[in-house]
Amino acid sequence: MTAYVDLMRENNIPSSSHQPLDERVWIAINRIERAELHEPLRESELALLAGVSKSHLNRMFVINTGKTPADYWADRRIHAARSALTESSRSVKTIAYELGFSSLSHFSTWVRKKTGMSPRTLRRSPLKVKRRPASELAPLSPHIAAARTQTKRSR
Repeated sequence: MTAYVDLMRENNIPSSSHQPLDERVWIAINRIERAELHEPLRESELALLAGVSKSHLNRMFVINTGKTPADYWADRRIHAARSALTESSRSVKTIAYELGFSSLSHFSTWVRKKTGMSPRTLRRSPLKVKRRPASELAPLSPHIAAARTQTKRSR
């Protein structure tokens, strides 16, 4: 659920402007957040869990988060890749395999597309993980704070 909160903050969406998260989208986000990063995202599985068609889940997801489930998953993976590259000494190849990439070249191309930097450049970058000052962040809305509490309890 933290990715949802971060997404709302990154897009400068004030807490008063969004509705409570649709329960079916909440189910899909919860599954995405708990999924292993090396496994592929199966949108049909998310839709089945949420009790809607894949296309309907995509529409609801965009309405609630501003992104498709696939984009949300990609953001989660790039955040994990960025963190692993900047905060660990594991090889780039090891990180690529941990994130489910079958080849180093595919991982490198994907990271470059998502960040504008190669994994090696990203690792050496003095600007590690982009963080915004707290003064730029919108306060959490009551429903996001409640959802965050629910997520912590379910772990």
